[in-house]
Amino acid sequence: MAPLSALLFFLSLPFLSLPPVSSQSNKNMTLGTSLLSASSNDSYRVSPSGEFAFGFYSIGHDQFLIGIWFAAISERTLVWSANRDQPVQNRSIIQFTPDGKLGFTDSHGQQSWIYNGTGAATSASILDTGNFVLLNSRSSIVWQSFEHPTDTLLSGQSISQGTNLYSSRLESDYRTGKYMLALQEDSNLVLYQTLRRDLTPNLAYYATMTNGAKSPLTFVFNRTGNLYLINSTNHIISTIASNVVNPVEDYYQRATLDFDGFFRQYSHLKNPNNGGSWTRVSTIPSDKNACSVPGICGLNGYCVLNQDEKVECLCPHESFSFIDPNYTYAGCKNDFSIGCDAYSELDYSFSRLDNIDWPYGDYERLDSDMDVEKCMEACKADCWCDAAIYRTQKCWKKRMPLTDGREDGTLGGTALIKIRERSPAKKEEKEGKNLFVVGGFLISASAFLFLLTMVVIACSVRRRIAFIRIPTTIDNVETNLIPFKYSQLQAATDGFKERLGHGSFGSVYKGVIELGDRIEIAVKRLDKIVERGEKEFRTELSVICRTHHKNLVRLLGFCDEGNQRLIVYEFMSNGSLADFLFGSKRPTWGERTRVAFGIARGIMYLHDECESPIIHCDIKPQNILLDRTYTPKIADFGLAKLLQSDQTLTDTDIRGTRGYVAPEWFRNVPISAKVDVYSFGIMLLEIVCCKRRMDLCQGLEKQVILSDWVYDCFYEGMVHELVEGDEDALDDVNQVERLVKVGLWCIQEDPSVRPSMKAVVQMIEGTIEVGVPPTSLSMWA
Repeated sequence: MAPLSALLFFLSLPFLSLPPVSSQSNKNMTLGTSLLSASSNDSYRVSPSGEFAFGFYSIGHDQFLIGIWFAAISERTLVWSANRDQPVQNRSIIQFTPDGKLGFTDSHGQQSWIYNGTGAATSASILDTGNFVLLNSRSSIVWQSFEHPTDTLLSGQSISQGTNLYSSRLESDYRTGKYMLALQEDSNLVLYQTLRRDLTPNLAYYATMTNGAKSPLTFVFNRTGNLYLINSTNHIISTIASNVVNPVEDYYQRATLDFDGFFRQYSHLKNPNNGGSWTRVSTIPSDKNACSVPGICGLNGYCVLNQDEKVECLCPHESFSFIDPNYTYAGCKNDFSIGCDAYSELDYSFSRLDNIDWPYGDYERLDSDMDVEKCMEACKADCWCDAAIYRTQKCWKKRMPLTDGREDGTLGGTALIKIRERSPAKKEEKEGKNLFVVGGFLISASAFLFLLTMVVIACSVRRRIAFIRIPTTIDNVETNLIPFKYSQLQAATDGFKERLGHGSFGSVYKGVIELGDRIEIAVKRLDKIVERGEKEFRTELSVICRTHHKNLVRLLGFCDEGNQRLIVYEFMSNGSLADFLFGSKRPTWGERTRVAFGIARGIMYLHDECESPIIHCDIKPQNILLDRTYTPKIADFGLAKLLQSDQTLTDTDIRGTRGYVAPEWFRNVPISAKVDVYSFGIMLLEIVCCKRRMDLCQGLEKQVILSDWVYDCFYEGMVHELVEGDEDALDDVNQVERLVKVGLWCIQEDPSVRPSMKAVVQMIEGTIEVGVPPTSLSMWA
């Protein structure tokens, strides 16, 4: 909240008589000085030469940045900003407070600090170098903008190790973009795409490889226009760019990390009467075209160069659309879904894109006598495959989202994008046309159909009224389960009319039955269970029925009749965890932590406390149900034991649900209980943040993949951003951080690094400490 004096000053704005620019704009800022966005006369300060200005920089639509810009040229190029991601509106104030702090107050009275340090400043000024400085009473610098760059370096500026530049979103959109220039603590100067989680030299698209330097390095942009790295004795270790440029006395110079990921040096003639524009002097990296910079077109998009050699971002097919039509660099989303539930190869075809490549993220390579048709068929037969790349008799299967798409005619490959053959809407349209064609026949037969309809309705009503009564004496001592007849379950569900959901094993339907009292049930039809002996099926069910835990859904009975395999559960009145987390109303922090703890205890019971340990293999929010008191109960546990007899846990028929599947499913390695730990980790991050694991409609690109965003926030010390607006969670930020660390441990690439579920429970409840998780997260998260 702004101090009282600032608020009184703000209220008095309409009555102030402001002095002209000539007498005010070139003065230093003294204690108590304010700059006003509402005033054209006193909204900025200029340097003594008039070449640079500091103050309110208008970006249109009544929005301002607090920034530094070139003031003597027509372009007014911005070089620094204090609030690039949070512009303020008109009637905002920059304040140099009486106690020597620098901040700004927006039009709503919300105050933010630029400098809030302990060293008291007594004056502030913008220098002819473009550096805005705060000085103490001894004229020593206590803060300077040169030490806090945004995307630009000015001649005479240098940065030390640990300092980064971040690109803008677009040339005219100054929000933080997707690229970073970093002088790392290991002395390596690198360029990264910031959306990548593991920022190592191997993933940098430019690196000086100076990490062997024996002393700390400094990155210098000197007054003659050279860029180089020097050590503590001012010895040049590496020359980044050495150019013969026009003298600094006659030309402005800047080096900017542009929105497309290139670090470019520019010069501009100082003559204000001659107009002119910025001229490119050097480009880093110099050996790449614009499409070779990783991630330029976002997730699922791909980059081509137009006739002007500028980037153009495209979606792979008309069934994809831009996430943000006004910002095509954000990538594309598919307007249909692909999943393994009720998957049919007949529903899909392929779009072929010659000379287009998405080089990363493949989960399987086929290189045995491949051609493009075989590659296409292999992807079509695999419900996990969203796309494939064919090149030189090899086939790479990939999953969405695709990354780093680009046109590359030198490779000669073909991208195969899986698309739906037709949408449900088109199918309905076709069916509507068919009905129109046979309309004459239907009209002529209307009397018969009316009578038939009356009979069907009467039977349906009678069946709804008649509840099924189960014999009270059942010879099933071994399992204590009720053996239902198929006809009984068919009647109880009204012909399997109301489908509650569909998962890896089959569909679930709601029903009503009498077991002494009238109760609601959930009936699961197992689609993927082979015909097998009655004894084997019931033996496996007996293992499941002997599980008893408050966080497991209770199994009531089964049907084993002919080739019909059905399982009957108690019905959960409050739906699934997915409904709970992603509905219109966010559950409280206390509710979320209680649910997370209950789920963890339920999985621990399956792994460690059952007579026969059970690996769930499909932990996801849709398989966590909530009873009337919102107690979480795990469903579908144990059904992995009912897989086909010729399937193994290293088969390519991957178990689980997209996005929650551990990476070892895609490798020829044994599967352990750690696959459930991985799935729980993804789900735990969803519980903490109340966000889906992937949301292509997120406004901020860094938040599209949840695990990436959580990882970045944790290692940048910004965990509070994950629960922004959730006051209860913000008041318990230590527990938020604890759960985040647990989640990051659970989704480690190496299964042996992941904790057991017993350890997870202990970490959540606080009985054991949670260390800082490694940085090598799974690429599948």
